Amino acid sequence: MSEGQQVVIEGCVCQSLPDCGAPLAYIQHAAMNSCRICTILEQVALAFLDGRLPGISEVAIDEIKRSIIPGKLPIRLNRPLPNKPPNELGTLDITTLYPKGCYRAYLFREVGNQPNSTIQGYSFPTGSPYGPKTDTDSTFRRAELWLRQCLTDHQCGEIRRPQPPKRLVYIQRNQIRLVETKGTESSYVCLSHRWGGPEHRRLVSTVTTIQAHMKGIPWDILPRTFQDAVTICRRLEVNYLWIDALCILQQCIGLTDAQVAETNADFAQENSMMAKIYQNSQFTISADASTSMDSGIFSYQPGPTSYPVKVKDDDGNIATVYAKMGQISHNLTDLETRAWTFQESLLPPRVLHFGHFDITWRCQQTHTCECGWINNEGGGLITWREQLFHIARPLSQTPDTKWWATIVSTYAPRELSNQHDKLPALSGMAQIYLKATKDTYLAGLWYGSLTHDLCWFNTIGEYGWETQGVLGIGRRATEFRAPSWSWASIDVLNYRTCRFWEPPGAQPVCVVHRVVCQPNTSDPTGTVDPNCYIEIEVVLISAVVVASPYLGKRFAAICSWEMANAEDGAKIICCWPDCSLEDNDVKVGDVVYCAPILEDPHEERACLVLKRLESGQYQRVGFCILWGGNPGKSTASKALTSVEDVQNVRDHAANFSANNRKRITIV
Repeated sequence: MSEGQQVVIEGCVCQSLPDCGAPLAYIQHAAMNSCRICTILEQVALAFLDGRLPGISEVAIDEIKRSIIPGKLPIRLNRPLPNKPPNELGTLDITTLYPKGCYRAYLFREVGNQPNSTIQGYSFPTGSPYGPKTDTDSTFRRAELWLRQCLTDHQCGEIRRPQPPKRLVYIQRNQIRLVETKGTESSYVCLSHRWGGPEHRRLVSTVTTIQAHMKGIPWDILPRTFQDAVTICRRLEVNYLWIDALCILQQCIGLTDAQVAETNADFAQENSMMAKIYQNSQFTISADASTSMDSGIFSYQPGPTSYPVKVKDDDGNIATVYAKMGQISHNLTDLETRAWTFQESLLPPRVLHFGHFDITWRCQQTHTCECGWINNEGGGLITWREQLFHIARPLSQTPDTKWWATIVSTYAPRELSNQHDKLPALSGMAQIYLKATKDTYLAGLWYGSLTHDLCWFNTIGEYGWETQGVLGIGRRATEFRAPSWSWASIDVLNYRTCRFWEPPGAQPVCVVHRVVCQPNTSDPTGTVDPNCYIEIEVVLISAVVVASPYLGKRFAAICSWEMANAEDGAKIICCWPDCSLEDNDVKVGDVVYCAPILEDPHEERACLVLKRLESGQYQRVGFCILWGGNPGKSTASKALTSVEDVQNVRDHAANFSANNRKRITIV
């Protein structure tokens, strides 16, 4: 038996802790009798009393209350989880009346610091004593370890150099400069960051500054976020960095018409390559904690985030067991509310996130963080981010309409500083779908699934109806960026999102004759020409706009307006306005038209709500579901069991024959 090795002490108070707990005084007595587990528990409890347990107790308990605590401070070691080793200790509960409550501390050993050694036969889960800074040597060692493990052991895409971006920031020991690539450059990384408002210091490449940037960019003119990105690259031995603001020409005041045209052409060309730029990168630095170019990437939180206790392990070595508060919740970051950063998080094969407290690593096989809150390697917490990454990230197999619907629903609520960027900011994801399907892109919709894609509506988000604001309210762009029949024409407000009506068995009840939607740059998935329209053959069912402060029990939320008196007697089940009455230029009492696009086997009809323009064309103002109003046809639910049944559904539009459809143009 080596020095320090000791079997579990029979009858020790720590043996009863998983069942009933024990007062601190008993644990202190056991610690005096050389029980090293009780020594750990004693030190953690005393740190709690002294206010030295980060995130749990940060104010010392006064002497009067402390004098009566040792016999009345129950401590309990929780039993291991079912998927953990039976001898693993993980959490410690401390119950006290001063202050009143139960406080949980997580115990762990540091990754790479002899984590497999035991203490009196017990093991501890591994973790990281993260923070309080995210630019420490230990942080970069961990990031380097994650990167090396992925490159060596995972199948997350090769480090390829088939077609580098047009420009890269070249990071040398004593110089930083912009370079035109030649195809021989080593691997590069990308930066995902928030620009921030004009009140913050910025640095961009324009037609008037790009030559100077190629000669060299002085360190002191780099905004702090860019400086931190360069520091990360140097610490991880990366020589090339792609930053959108520097590697793509940007607009600025005072350019001539020719310079504006040159800038627009450069932006369109590089934006059309966005999917490849991020996919071909080694990894992307995600500046989660940044709010502008000059806010920086690294976090500097005050104080330690874990409390160390040193004891001897069973091999006689000094071991450190850490105690910390429950894992930090990785809440929604400012970066995750921005439109441009959506595809920047999904396209790369690997992303290194620098957050407010720690760093997070995500590749196609692993999603983990320093604090342990995210962990998909051992049945850990599955967050909404992980669900998004698994459902919506680019897939090797052909994506389907559900894949694109997930992309749009997640992207639509994100915010833009420039309203014209709605389509360009999603161009990279559209390029993935275009490459896989060879379909035709139509301002956020696809020709091959057009009847499905037309049936979008703005509604509540993922987590229920208890959000504030007006149901379904969006804001139409003040200048043209997409036709009214595209979700991209609307900014979703009040934490709503865009969804698609897609019940099983739905069939088209309209005929699309022609679609005109041309890109107005060299990027086929970017901005579109204002002369966009659809020629479609539909049945038009008139209805009247009415004020609606309440939509009904099915949707307990305020709605801006609804409809009544459908011409064919159909019941209006739901009405989702695209915008307010004023924004749609619609008044209470106006006549609008329901144009059925799809019908399901239960005879619910998905309709575009249209208003007629003076030109005779139509503009979408909302979406609704109609039911009934079909004399002579059973409304009972019926399975589609024959070719005749399917054909009946396909040909049926409201209670009219196909001859009563009207060919209209929607702009």
